[in-house]
Amino acid sequence: MTGERAERNDESPVALFDVDNTLLDNDRVQQDLREQLAREFGAGARDRYWEILERLREELGYVDYLGALERYRLERLHDPRVLALSGWLVDYPFADNPVRRAVRQQRAGLRQGQRTGFSNALGRAGYQGDLACQAE
Repeated sequence: MTGERAERNDESPVALFDVDNTLLDNDRVQQDLREQLAREFGAGARDRYWEILERLREELGYVDYLGALERYRLERLHDPRVLALSGWLVDYPFADNPVRRAVRQQRAGLRQGQRTGFSNALGRAGYQGDLACQAE
């Protein structure tokens, strides 16, 4: 992006793009994943995966669908369907979410000299947010 950036005043405000359930519809992803798990493995296995996912979220501070699936796989080493589920996750249409539009908006801000970044937790009471990616 060098060459596209305008000069900026380092005291200018920073535009943060909130990506917590805004740029990615986490609720939709989770619903689709719950349905896929129930369809392929049944309600008990779906609930077990979700327990692992929530425990991993507490450990890491973010949702790691593939990491939870890896832990789930260790409990079902001889079930080839787990590998198919990892393919389903990798092929999930994340790009259909409005991420591309936000990246275009961020780049436009950069060209105008605006400092920008992505945050995953803006607006939560008492929480300032974790900066996930900052482009200057």
